[in-house]
Amino acid sequence: MSTELTKLEAPQATALAEILDSGMTSDDIELPVTKIPSGGGLMWEIPNGTPEPDYVKELVGVVIADYAYDTFFTESYNDDPDARPQAIWVAGQQVYCTPEAVKAGIIEGEPTAAQPLNQFGTKGAGKAIDNKWRIFLAQPDNMFPLQVNISVMSRKPWSTFRLHNLVGKQPYSKIVELSLTKATNAAGTDYAKLVPTLKGDVPADQIEAFATYAEQVKSLTTYAVPPQPEADGEGVAAVKEAFEAEDVKADSIPF
Repeated sequence: MSTELTKLEAPQATALAEILDSGMTSDDIELPVTKIPSGGGLMWEIPNGTPEPDYVKELVGVVIADYAYDTFFTESYNDDPDARPQAIWVAGQQVYCTPEAVKAGIIEGEPTAAQPLNQFGTKGAGKAIDNKWRIFLAQPDNMFPLQVNISVMSRKPWSTFRLHNLVGKQPYSKIVELSLTKATNAAGTDYAKLVPTLKGDVPADQIEAFATYAEQVKSLTTYAVPPQPEADGEGVAAVKEAFEAEDVKADSIPF
């Protein structure tokens, strides 16, 4: 499996370079995205450019990037893929924060670990801040990496796996399989849980090709920070002070 995977990957770097050299940027390219299915489903849904996606039991590839992705919503978003969080942290560092988030208790500029709302019990028995993860997987026959969004309940299995199998190892040297198993939470609800497995080593003469590929798609795998919201040109910090002084009403914020 490892030989087949890596031999298919190397030519993609050349083809990808031709696309990027044509003038296309990360704004023109939308990566294929999959996520942990809801309701305990055990198949990954893979977009393929048609109305009917593909469904597979396992994802196999080389991890070319991954990072923690934490979000805070002031209201329930009901798993709406288009809903925008009011605060975002990438790799534990805050990159986005709105006045609504500040009013709700988010500390502007502080990392996830320092947020009071990142404690259990701040949203029912759980956390008000959702601790998720993003993995970018280079796969056979795919020009662009697959973005795999890992849910709160699967973050620990992934972080434990990467600590033992990827951290401290030569980058792009391991082949990983991502599958799913069914679990049940304390309320008796079934959900899908990530099962990461180490499938083998990338041949030494192919690692450089993966490194080249990872660098080429870095603009696609790096989180694009949205424009920081401002209120009347004063920014979040000024709005925070106004909230604390009770001079600003929620319905007066222009977004």
